[in-house]
Amino acid sequence: MMNKEIHLPSMDILGTAVTIRQLLAQAINLWQQLQVALDSAEAVLEVLADIYVQLSNLLDIVRDIERQPELRTSEIYAQLSITSSIVAEVCQQLEVMTKLQQKSVSTLSTKPLPQGPRDEAKLADILKQLEHAKAELVLATNLVHLSITADEIWTSLQSPETINNDQTRESNGYDLMMQDAMRDGDQVDDIMGLEGSSRSNNARIKGNVAHGGQRNASGGKEWLNFILNS
Repeated sequence: MMNKEIHLPSMDILGTAVTIRQLLAQAINLWQQLQVALDSAEAVLEVLADIYVQLSNLLDIVRDIERQPELRTSEIYAQLSITSSIVAEVCQQLEVMTKLQQKSVSTLSTKPLPQGPRDEAKLADILKQLEHAKAELVLATNLVHLSITADEIWTSLQSPETINNDQTRESNGYDLMMQDAMRDGDQVDDIMGLEGSSRSNNARIKGNVAHGGQRNASGGKEWLNFILNS
């Protein structure tokens, strides 16, 4: 049987999951505010759309962890802690960008944010971290589900019903093998019976010939005695 993960107290993992879910909701809200500001400046970045997708995916995963007690493992707990720090960074960056963009729009500036390669690189780095965090969480949850499935299969294989079915199949196989052996034995007995009958007939024939020869020899002696006595 596969070894199960060591489960931490549920409240520890639930508390972390709730915190991350709140951070994700905050990040998505900040993203929406930034999108509104950028729409006003006619500057929507593709990287921001990708960040929103990753935030939404992470939110779904965290909700699954909250709903499923079997996902509250030490590995998932550790990954949630890492994800929490990344999402907090996302919130911080989006909040700064949103405030700057709103200020830019309020002053009728035509220059959109993020400004320059530095901000674009920062967004790209955040996106990579989000993608990695999501991939690690998906892997950790999938491993738990795989372990549970393997345990269920192992348990079903060890159930009395399965063992009885296996023993029945083995017994049926043994019975069939014995029937084949007995059938082969009967065929051998039939052949030996025919051969024995043939030998018996031959012996009787040979015996008759020998007995006839004795009769001929006896008749010859009587004839010779008759001639000598005449």
